[in-house]
Amino acid sequence: MIESMWPIYTTLNNQILQTQEMKVRLSCAKVVLSLAIFIYALQVQAEELTLFFLFLLPPLVALFFDFQIKARTKAIERDSQYLRDYLEPLFQENSGKSRPGWGEPVDLNTFLFPERFRMQYSLERTDGGTGEKISHWIFTFFLWAMALVFIYSRCTV
Repeated sequence: MIESMWPIYTTLNNQILQTQEMKVRLSCAKVVLSLAIFIYALQVQAEELTLFFLFLLPPLVALFFDFQIKARTKAIERDSQYLRDYLEPLFQENSGKSRPGWGEPVDLNTFLFPERFRMQYSLERTDGGTGEKISHWIFTFFLWAMALVFIYSRCTV
């Protein structure tokens, strides 16, 4: 049984690494696209209504990327928790080594496989990693503030 769990373990580890890479790419894309649209909006000489939408577009793009990044963060947390709570104790139990904090031995008859764990985990509401969340939202808030200032300054002139 333990030999059949090893491919699941390596696949989930690879998924976590790929998801982390995707989070970095999304963060970079968020900054580049949002600032590119904002710079374009600064250079355009258009009607007030067009400028209004052009200045609101970068914060909305950043908000879209924030939700994408948050979804990837949740996927990483979910897969990591599965590895930590189910697979690693199983490997530890069968290797004959004891390590404090690994919890009770896992019963192979009631073992929770990744698909079922994902369904169960999606029903739970957990929130962590506030430092990462705040850094992404600060950039979005900064874009909203800049957009509103430029809209106000363009509309009052």
